[in-house]
Amino acid sequence: MGIADAVTRSDLLRGVLGVAAAAGSFRAGAAIAVIGQPRLPPVSGPFKEIGVKYVRVGGARCKVFYPADAPGEIVAPYCTDGRATSDGMAGLVGFRQLGLSFLLGHLADAPSGCWLDAAPARTAQLPLLCYSHGFGGNMDMGSYLMRQFASHGVVVAALEQRTDVPFREAPTETADTFTVDFAVGTGSAGVCLQTVNGPGVRVSKVLKSGRFYNAGFRPDDVILEVNGITCQEVETAVAVINREQARRGKLTLRVLRECDKRCARVTFRELELPRKSKVPAPPGTPKCVAANEHQADPGVWLEC
Repeated sequence: MGIADAVTRSDLLRGVLGVAAAAGSFRAGAAIAVIGQPRLPPVSGPFKEIGVKYVRVGGARCKVFYPADAPGEIVAPYCTDGRATSDGMAGLVGFRQLGLSFLLGHLADAPSGCWLDAAPARTAQLPLLCYSHGFGGNMDMGSYLMRQFASHGVVVAALEQRTDVPFREAPTETADTFTVDFAVGTGSAGVCLQTVNGPGVRVSKVLKSGRFYNAGFRPDDVILEVNGITCQEVETAVAVINREQARRGKLTLRVLRECDKRCARVTFRELELPRKSKVPAPPGTPKCVAANEHQADPGVWLEC
């Protein structure tokens, strides 16, 4: 190998290392820059607590902001669908195509400053403001502004135009609607849920004497929404189900029937309702099964 070849290869190696170092520095700098961002602005109106409720209007999702009497039990997310929303926004501006989705990833965990299903303020009739996002937007954009309006006694209905939100992957238009009413009858939820590598959470098994079985749920069903909240992880569904069960409320769920018989999914986390105290899992327990899986309610469980 001649001196010229050695110099050329050395220059090439330095160039590659230089690009890699620059890319690493850029990513690290971007990650540091978004720490604590976006900052939650204080509300300027007389109502300091703001509630959020999810409803459907003519099939379209709607995020409703309103003044609340007091803080609720669950903090409402800024991005309703979590990382699916921020990644979709990144795709719309070209970041995802360049492998730069992480630049907007912090929005998935941003604080909303609102309480999910908080009790509305007991006051006179309030004006209604309807908000429609622009092309490619979603009902989460402008949440801080909607929160400000609500703090001044305005109810804001932020509609989501389905045709303008191409990154929503959950096929809710083909989903069925189920209701579980904890105010009627007795018994536990009796359902085991799994997070999957797609939209929704999977029903892995149901207790034959439980409320979910009686409502029509069967193994392999996939729950896309619970009370208007998109389910990307088990914990989201569990929080809403536990809350409604504790106060004997009602669940409205959007469900794809027997979805696993039509598409491959990989489970990686599983939780059972009602949850029991954790105990060490017996030897040989699959890693995808939680320890509390073996503290199931007594009765006959229907599973895959």
